[in-house]
Formats: sequence, structure tokens, C-alpha cells
Amino acid sequence: RKEPLFPFALRHLLTSSISQDLMYCWRSQLYADATIVVECAPGTPFAVHRAVLAARTPYFGALLTGEYSDSNCTTFALPSPPFTPAATTFVLGWMYGGSLQSIERRFDLDTACGIWRCAAFLAADSLQKEVEEQLLAMMSSTRAARILAFARAVDVRSEELAAKAMEFLVERFDSSWTASPHVGQLSYADQSALVQRVGD
Repeated sequence: RKEPLFPFALRHLLTSSISQDLMYCWRSQLYADATIVVECAPGTPFAVHRAVLAARTPYFGALLTGEYSDSNCTTFALPSPPFTPAATTFVLGWMYGGSLQSIERRFDLDTACGIWRCAAFLAADSLQKEVEEQLLAMMSSTRAARILAFARAVDVRSEELAAKAMEFLVERFDSSWTASPHVGQLSYADQSALVQRVGD
């Protein structure tokens, strides 16, 4: 027996409404009780709510509610790298709005990679997954090799993302290899693997 559409639509409406309300609280700084500062980026404080930070990320959850928590802390300094003002804006938009799409602007490949590393720092697995989905959507002849290099980085090691980027490069042997110099800047192992797969 199929579930009626109304309950699903109602749930979606309520979720959307809550996200909008939280985004309003963040943007208006309504009852904000803490500040995030990005190190090495003076003049970029973000007014935030400790309850949202603790609820949305394991890092802040442990920091604010764990056994050795400092629940009275009002200023949090985040390291740069990986945090930058742009990446932090998207991360906070995800925390409050529930999605990277909550921020009504696009991000480039470097910012996307930065957001992924911020998510890793915060132990926000679902944000990392969303960024990887965005990277796949951004895949192009000029970006594929850069995405592959990012996926192979020692602090990333995303085998699924690397496999998709490798597949994209192999399928577009002519265009993607000459569209930018980035294929030639890949590791020798990745270059060898690409040549082998094209040969196969």
C-alpha cells in the first residue's frame, strides 16, 4: 500500500521552512551566542549559534558537549588551511540550511576542494559526500585531471571519486588530455594507469 502524498509533501514543507528559519537566524545573527574566526584571515568573524554547531558536526559536538567540553566558549578559531572565508561561508550555510545549495552562489573547483577538507576537519561525513557529488557534477575536460589529483591526495584518498575521474579521462582521451596541462602534472602512477586503460 502506497503512502499518501500529503504526509511527504507536509514533511518536505516543514523541513524547508525550518531550514529557511535557521538560515534567517544565521544571516540576521538573531540570538547568536558565539563567533567563528578563521586564522590568518583577520576581519572575517562569523556570528554563530553553539547549539547548531554542536548538533551538525561531530567536531563541535565533542567540543561543546563532550566529557572535556568547554560549553562556555564563545570564540572558535579554525585553522587556515583548510578554512578560508569562502569555504567557511559554504560550510556554515550547509550547517544551517542543510545543503550547500543554501548559499545562493556558485563555488569554483578550489573552493569545493577546500570545503571537502573543512568537512574532514569537522568530521562531517555527509558534507564530504555532498561535495563529492558536486565535484562529479563539475567534471569537465579541463577539471577532470585536477579532480583526480585531489582524490588521490594523501589527506583525501577518495577511491570512488578517483575512479570516476579516471573513467572520465579515459573515455575522453582526445579532448580531456589536451584541454589543460593537468594530465601531465599527475603522478607517474596515475599517468601510467591512464595510458594502460586507454590501451586496454
